[in-house]
Amino acid sequence: MGSCTTLVTNNPDFRPTVKSLELIDGNSLDVLVAVRDRVHRGARLLNHPLYGNLRPDQQRYRSLLLQERRGTAPDTPMPVHYPSLRLLEEALAVYRAYDNRLPGSGAFGRKADEDCRYLDKQLLLETLRQYSMLLDLDGS
Repeated sequence: MGSCTTLVTNNPDFRPTVKSLELIDGNSLDVLVAVRDRVHRGARLLNHPLYGNLRPDQQRYRSLLLQERRGTAPDTPMPVHYPSLRLLEEALAVYRAYDNRLPGSGAFGRKADEDCRYLDKQLLLETLRQYSMLLDLDGS
């Protein structure tokens, strides 16, 4: 049985810097739902879904690192990692309370959107380093 680590995000700024990435075309709630679905198939959450202590209406980007376990056969179901599922369900409850106020694309203006992408990335850099997920872009 093997595993792989993947960053699931709606933040395009991660594209050139992370080894394994799934870019979600949607808002932060869409990211949480996509990750929850993968946890139902056996993935394990490697960072907290409410990192950064920002209200859902203050940050349009969400990025979650997953370890996905693989069985010996491709269709072998993996057990649900219940601590990950609990964290995601709690985060989803928080986000759903803001559902009609979640910022969409362009909600903050160009500069503020850049700031949100930057903040999201900075908050995850240490976790990405810890799991050896960053590409060596400068050759050092």
